[in-house]
Amino acid sequence: MEYQLLLCKDLCYISDVTQQQLEVAVVEVKRMLTAFIQKLRRAS
Repeated sequence: MEYQLLLCKDLCYISDVTQQQLEVAVVEVKRMLTAFIQKLRRAS
């Protein structure tokens, strides 16, 4: 996902600011998914 954001920025589809904001959101979602997967593994 990070690559696609970088590509969009490089192709001028999104601004630097938008790319940075989306990057922060992607990292947050990745952390949430990792925590969720770990919780599911512990529960099984």
